[in-house]
Amino acid sequence: MHAGHFIQAHGHASTKYDPRNIHGQCVSCNKWKHGNLVVYTLAMQKTYGVEFVKKLYAKGNLTKQWDRKQLQQLCDVLSTRPEDYEKEYDKSYNEKAG
Repeated sequence: MHAGHFIQAHGHASTKYDPRNIHGQCVSCNKWKHGNLVVYTLAMQKTYGVEFVKKLYAKGNLTKQWDRKQLQQLCDVLSTRPEDYEKEYDKSYNEKAG
């Protein structure tokens, strides 16, 4: 299994760590089929709705600078309280890099 990013991770820091942008994906789909985006898009729309997918695409075009402290906080939450990661991500995303 790979961590498949719906919005490509490279060059899209604004969505790179968003938990709704990352899902388990087989190696074949992620690596050789470049994300298998038609299937991925349909699954995203079914899971989150069309409007959310549109917003995630728009968010992917924004610029976000993550600082080391913010990323460390996300790692700490993920390793100790993974159920709180989405909430912590949203909070960190809205903070300015220090």
